[in-house]
Amino acid sequence: NDILEQSYLLHLTVQDEIGLWPAQVIYIHDDMNVLYWKSDIFARHSQAILKNNWITGSISPSQSPSDIQRGLQMNGLAQKVEGDISLAQAYQRKRGKTTEHTLSNTQSWYCLIPIEIDLTYESLFGYAKQRVPL
Repeated sequence: NDILEQSYLLHLTVQDEIGLWPAQVIYIHDDMNVLYWKSDIFARHSQAILKNNWITGSISPSQSPSDIQRGLQMNGLAQKVEGDISLAQAYQRKRGKTTEHTLSNTQSWYCLIPIEIDLTYESLFGYAKQRVPL
């Protein structure tokens, strides 16, 4: 959980009829490790999720090669979430904002429900990945 708390970017990959497409989104997570982000509904990754909701993602708080390497790699099911979410204000705080959260007409929340998560934590396991039980 410290990786989820200390990081803010989810690097996700979707697939549409053209091929694979990466995107970086600011996320928030709940107690079940479901990740939520908001995106423009017309963005390529948002459109791809509507057609193929199997996605991959990675998260790492490491900022330089000299940092202890820590990170999560995951795959799972993504979906568009209708309306606002209970974590909207936590999302604002994560972004350093004190204003009330609002969605524009062209934005929506999305979520990733992980099916598999692999953990890299150099100081604990070296470079061997560990499967996180869900």
